[in-house]
Amino acid sequence: YLETTGFEYTTATEKELEEVMAAAEKEGYQQEISGDYKEMLRSISSSKEQALTSKKAEIKSLLSEEIIKRYFYKEGLYDYYVKKNPEIIKAKEVLNDNARYKNILKG
Repeated sequence: YLETTGFEYTTATEKELEEVMAAAEKEGYQQEISGDYKEMLRSISSSKEQALTSKKAEIKSLLSEEIIKRYFYKEGLYDYYVKKNPEIIKAKEVLNDNARYKNILKG
């Protein structure tokens, strides 16, 4: 979806790299390091894609929470948490399993 909408974000690493390249241009080193610069940008781009993929579930959850808060306010968010929040679901499982619950209380 992000690719089709043209969404882009710049990391702190990319900003710093741009500053390094600007300094290199002032000092006359741009030609020597331009290949390395482009390779680093490709690596960063690849890492950003991997990060988005690995954090997909977390991003979807955060977006869902924001949408729910905007349309259903905090009460709607609480209802959503009770049904969808993994921590609450796990807590319910533990509370419903007496042996496991007592084992946790024993420490």
